[in-house]
Amino acid sequence: MNLSDQGIELYKQEVCELTSLFHSEWKEMRNILTKKIDVEDSLLCFFVEGVEDDYGIILTKDNELYEFEIMDGKLNNIVKQKKAIRTEVPQVDVALQLQKEKF
Repeated sequence: MNLSDQGIELYKQEVCELTSLFHSEWKEMRNILTKKIDVEDSLLCFFVEGVEDDYGIILTKDNELYEFEIMDGKLNNIVKQKKAIRTEVPQVDVALQLQKEKF
């Protein structure tokens, strides 16, 4: 995927904002995910809050990528993903780069 510098910066800002909210304010979501994966130092790449469920993609400090769905305050689905999802969700590439810079 070929993103412009402006596009990369916007995705970087989105990932940083989502990650900040995840670690500081979204305690319920963090507690739900902690039951299945290690979320310490993770990056929330993508998140959509829906009427019936919430969907997101999280990158762990070990560079493991998970897609998750939370419904009615419970983890409905969590799937470890291959890096192939990068072509569908450009924020994943940005998060991977941020992760490299971080560690």
